[in-house]
Amino acid sequence: MRKILFLLISVLLLISNENLFSQKLRGDRTFRKVGIHNGNLVKTVFGNWGVIAQPSNQGPPLAWKYDDNGYAGDVSILVGLELYFPRYDTVLKRIVVDTVHSVVICPVDRPGGASGGETGSGGKFWGFEPVPGYANPTLQAPGKGVAMSHLPETWPPFWPDHPDWIDTATGKPYWNGYFGKGITNADQESYFVMDDNNDEKYNRRYGFRPDSTDSTRMGHGLVVKVRGMQWSNVLAEDGIFWVYDITNEGTTDYRRTVFGFLVGTWVGAGGGSSGNTEWKDDLSFFDAAEDLTYSWDADNYIDRSSNPKWIGNVGYLGYGFLETPGNPFDGIDNDGDSKLPTSPRFKAQDFPPTQLNPDGTRRILSRYDPGPNPDFPNNKIVLIEIKKVYSPIYKVYQTVYERHVVLLDTLFKSDADTVMVYSLGEPFKIWPGKELVEVPNNGIDDDLDGLVDENFDLHYRQIRKTADGRVIFDKLNPLAYKNYFTGRGLNDPLIDERRDDGIDNDGDWDPFWDDVGADGVPGTGDLGEGDGVPTPGESRFDATDVNESDQVGLTSFDFFVPAGAINMANDEELWRRLMPGNWQVPEQYLAGYVEGPDFDAGSGYFPLTSKQTERFSLILFMGENKDDLFANKKVMQGIYDANYNFPRPPEKPTLKAIAGDRKVVLYWDDIAEKSFDRALAEVYKNKGEDINKAFDFEGYKIYKATDPNFNDARVITDGFGNPIFYKPIAQFDLKDSVFGWFPLDINGVKFWLGNDSGIQHQFIDTDVKNGVTYYYAVVAYDKGDAELGVYPSENTKYIQRTTTGELIFDKNTVMVTPNAPTAGFIPAGTDTILHTQGPGTGNIYLYVLDPFKVKDNHTYRVVFKDSSFNRITTSYSVIDITNSNAPDTVVKWSRIFEGETALFDGMRLIFDNHWNIKLMSIDTSQWNRPPRSTMTFSLFSAGAVRGKEYPADYAIECYDEIVDTSMAYSPLRIPATPVKFKVKNLTEDKYIDFVYVNVYNAFTKVRQISIGFYETYQNTSSFTWAVIFQGDSSLALPGAGNKLIFKLSKPFRAEDVFEFKVRANRVDPELAKSQLDKIRVVPNPYVVAERWEPPLPPGISSGRGPQKIDFTNVPPGATIYIFTARGELVATLKHDKDISDGTVSWNLKTKENLDAAYGVYFYVVDAPGIGQKTGKFAIIK
Repeated sequence: MRKILFLLISVLLLISNENLFSQKLRGDRTFRKVGIHNGNLVKTVFGNWGVIAQPSNQGPPLAWKYDDNGYAGDVSILVGLELYFPRYDTVLKRIVVDTVHSVVICPVDRPGGASGGETGSGGKFWGFEPVPGYANPTLQAPGKGVAMSHLPETWPPFWPDHPDWIDTATGKPYWNGYFGKGITNADQESYFVMDDNNDEKYNRRYGFRPDSTDSTRMGHGLVVKVRGMQWSNVLAEDGIFWVYDITNEGTTDYRRTVFGFLVGTWVGAGGGSSGNTEWKDDLSFFDAAEDLTYSWDADNYIDRSSNPKWIGNVGYLGYGFLETPGNPFDGIDNDGDSKLPTSPRFKAQDFPPTQLNPDGTRRILSRYDPGPNPDFPNNKIVLIEIKKVYSPIYKVYQTVYERHVVLLDTLFKSDADTVMVYSLGEPFKIWPGKELVEVPNNGIDDDLDGLVDENFDLHYRQIRKTADGRVIFDKLNPLAYKNYFTGRGLNDPLIDERRDDGIDNDGDWDPFWDDVGADGVPGTGDLGEGDGVPTPGESRFDATDVNESDQVGLTSFDFFVPAGAINMANDEELWRRLMPGNWQVPEQYLAGYVEGPDFDAGSGYFPLTSKQTERFSLILFMGENKDDLFANKKVMQGIYDANYNFPRPPEKPTLKAIAGDRKVVLYWDDIAEKSFDRALAEVYKNKGEDINKAFDFEGYKIYKATDPNFNDARVITDGFGNPIFYKPIAQFDLKDSVFGWFPLDINGVKFWLGNDSGIQHQFIDTDVKNGVTYYYAVVAYDKGDAELGVYPSENTKYIQRTTTGELIFDKNTVMVTPNAPTAGFIPAGTDTILHTQGPGTGNIYLYVLDPFKVKDNHTYRVVFKDSSFNRITTSYSVIDITNSNAPDTVVKWSRIFEGETALFDGMRLIFDNHWNIKLMSIDTSQWNRPPRSTMTFSLFSAGAVRGKEYPADYAIECYDEIVDTSMAYSPLRIPATPVKFKVKNLTEDKYIDFVYVNVYNAFTKVRQISIGFYETYQNTSSFTWAVIFQGDSSLALPGAGNKLIFKLSKPFRAEDVFEFKVRANRVDPELAKSQLDKIRVVPNPYVVAERWEPPLPPGISSGRGPQKIDFTNVPPGATIYIFTARGELVATLKHDKDISDGTVSWNLKTKENLDAAYGVYFYVVDAPGIGQKTGKFAIIK
């Protein structure tokens, strides 16, 4: 059956794939969806059309700690491209080329944006829109639509870019992870794709088509894959990463491209107030050395008239630029990561002389004279040819720049000669004596040395100047480059590296860890797994290695005031703002700070050729103050530098909660205990240590709160008084000698690892009140590693409240409200467990953990296995025998008898197994004890021979004649003796062998009769027990009819069988009748407003939260009628809940939906078949 089902799923997926790809996936505004990141203390709404912190009416606007503590108005990306359109000029009467610029924007709602700029026919937005297929198409809930790693219900039926990533067991997709199939490196990750197919401005104006092979593709052929990533580790809990992979899917090569961001600052955003003007007193600062911008509030205070929901202090927001696009064509080590000492580095002489560079040299062409700089000889030039080369790895044609060195004496026939040469497709007229000067940032090799756009201010000294000439940053930093004249640096893999060249440029690919195949998952046997060479998709290679990109860095930064000073509909204005070298920092910046500025930042120029992908990575992070912000920046930079391989907490447990009467039962699975931290394992391997240390699970913590953000549990502060840790209500850790305080601290506070309490998977909280809603989280945490400086990590614990008030839970979080059950309630369980077979002397009890999973009227059988001579219990099974023709084994040979036994159908067995075999009683009712005698029963012991415990009951049966002969045992020199008794194993109903010794000690005058039992079980024989009688010389065993019985404890064995029948929760009508007097109104009187009532939902800034009173212990199906003192019917309520919850709430609204007046009210509870109850309550002001 399962094979047929799998084949059916496969066929359906195949049909779906064909249907999907027969329709070209292009950006579509109707597929706009919203997501919310809340994987740590940073919480933000975002849209799959490329905007962060919007739409603010569906979630927190880049908030920190609390949903309404917002810090930004909008964050969105910009992609600028230079386009060339030839036309015939009727005045000049020749072909001229129009150079225009297009900046693709996102439909962001901000001043100067008008929700995104220009629109075409039918209101189509000219910019980025989401590509269908990358999220569940049927899910469209507020704040829940974008695919998120922790919400499988948001995933599509399959991923268009990886349609084969399907779990064959379930037919559902694996997560489309940054590092591969089903891999979640971050604790929370989002993923969506958008493109610029709707940006038809130049398609319409010039007839431009970006793809010569597809005339239906519009825009510029740009496709952007976007990921948000968060880590919950206490060191990284204040930030969120955004990674953008921007691909030119068309056939057009763009010579000059720039990526950028547009940010609207707004410290104090949120709160739901339409009149929020907290942006007016924002301050921002740009740290040119760190490529870091940060914003804060001028008076460190949020006016509650602007944001009435702001809680606590005001922090700082930082915008860090971690990864910028690379330029793999210019011959320059833009990111400065070259490690070869033989690669040349720029000198001042390599650039023309200027006021800042008096040591520069001029490049004047000559037929023979190399000039003063041997690295850039004047008698040679380099011409660059653009070629398309097929990549067998990526199966696409890629653009490469091929250089050719030309001796000028082969070009010029005389010093008066003039020739035309071509480089990068551009014509150059040259002659001896012509001076060649590089023009920065034009994407052309103007000085014909093979390098593109080399610049003294960027590649030798990093100088950043404002438009009016003020220097804001100046650092000597000569970069390496490829010298095409001398050949030095040509083989340096870290100059002009790219993430699609099929080369492990930085040499960090490790076959031990990384040779897992294209899907990034070991053990699947897919393409490239175990072949000993890097394969695209494997870790630390090309696309998955951040160090394999020759990043150009941040090249422009533009503050502007007011927010509406930017015109997003004007492409040329945006291009100017993003132009490299445009450091627009206002004058006030140097003297103090800028009030209320927004800003944009750019990275360029670089070529974006056909099928090429470049990346941009942004980190948005918070800090309590400036120092804390900069400390957090170091952590975030470390995560990026480690290729996003940050030590992760164990896997999240799945938490279940059961509400009871004044109690809450929690239980969870053990998946966390199998977690393996690969990031740590790699470190251990490199150090030559045991990689099994990376199985670093240590324990569980249980958090409890009355708000879904768990903020009332975040009470542990650091040395500066800043809240940093949550206080658990319970903690369970392994008994592994890892306990106490973790040795390292964070700002003076340490992490408590536990006290070797032992692991549990259930907890009962009795510190609760009926009618109060509680939120719980169970987080798993690891050991950390003090030697490596790795702090312990624990799971996230998010609960998201949408703008409609709906709550979205993670697998390890729950909401529960304890209440009294209905009248007449009888809880799930069993009346008795019958021991139907077997000699075991212990007992079994049933514990109902989850009554909602108990199957009514089901019968179960418990059977056992044992081993060894002692018949010790080894395992047990539980079989559902309700259907005798198809018994169902619900627990199969579990070896756990103590603590948390196997959970089945919401129940656990508690075993009182008699593991220690010992004498329980002696039955002497049929025994005439010889006068003046004593008797003992013990384990056999004689000389060096020791008996083994054997679980059985025994009887010594006496006769008047000889009925048996004891066995001889030569090692103890015991002869065989005819005797007038037998020894019987009553448990197994068999007579056994024994030794018999009857001796008289004339010195002590004591006669001792010893009987030693001898058992054989399977292939083992041994002495077991011994009975010793002592008396005077006349001692003898009694005659016929005497029987002495010894009863021993016995563990459960293979012959033991227990059976029991269970009931689900139920109601006994007769019992319900007797409990009508338990019905109560809580609280009574009701005082406006009760403190336990929930707060206002998000987006509502005035009024009060929900009001209610509860009727408790109400019978199931009962109707409650509420009357005024004059007998007027006010409201009618109905019990329609599960019988375990006997509470019916009234929202203090009349049947006309008006607020109930203050006063005294009467009620009637009418329960058909049970009875009625009347009473009264009061509502007072």
